[in-house]
Amino acid sequence: PVIFLTSRTDSADELNGMLSGGDDYITKPFNPPILLARIAAVLKRKKKNKEKKLAEWDEYIIKFHKSATMLLENKKDFLFCIFLNFLALSLLYSIPLVLLYATGDFESFNVFEAIVTSAYVMLIGSFVPIPGGSGGLEYSFIAFYSSFIGGSKLTAIMLLWRLVTYYFGMIVGAVSLNMKKVKS
Repeated sequence: PVIFLTSRTDSADELNGMLSGGDDYITKPFNPPILLARIAAVLKRKKKNKEKKLAEWDEYIIKFHKSATMLLENKKDFLFCIFLNFLALSLLYSIPLVLLYATGDFESFNVFEAIVTSAYVMLIGSFVPIPGGSGGLEYSFIAFYSSFIGGSKLTAIMLLWRLVTYYFGMIVGAVSLNMKKVKS
């Protein structure tokens, strides 16, 4: 908790203190028993919020455990989910290969190389902070795929790959949200 104890009595200062994360704002001169009471009130509020968050996390963990137990009890569904995830990732990681084939180049790399290279590109993306590291995935795409293809073809495939794997989802999401609002 942050409690401002200050000689600044201007309401703009108080507003600034509260907006910057303060839990209370006390100006001088102050009465020590009232100060202690306000500190106790802030601590009590924080404790309630903490207990509420812990209860929410406990509920989430219980739901997660029930779902995992249910999935493990039904091995057929579990294996089907694994298969669907494998298929989805294989298709996602094959997009650069499809884009390369669209250019008429069927010789530069095969399906296995495309999947492995794309997996490495996505792995790098997991460690590059977004949005500060925007361009990290594009750079790793260029770096990894440059051993197979080069020049303007590589740049074009990278731009199309980024459009399909990143921007297309945002465009579809925006359109579907707007359609939902129109219906309401």
